[in-house]
Amino acid sequence: MCETFAESHTHLFFVWAKALDCWKNIGLHTVLSELLPLANNFTTLLFDFMHRLSSQQQQTAGIL
Repeated sequence: MCETFAESHTHLFFVWAKALDCWKNIGLHTVLSELLPLANNFTTLLFDFMHRLSSQQQQTAGIL
């Protein structure tokens, strides 16, 4: 959609500017920004992200 990077799950859900705006708006960007440099792949990033969130944060993110 942004035609800047190759489309991938990581880009679409975590790196794309519009996705980052969503994470900022619900207050979870800080957690994500700590994990992104460490991520090897989408699955690891997703599970590490979920693991770091409280139950309330998971509900806010729509994970639960």
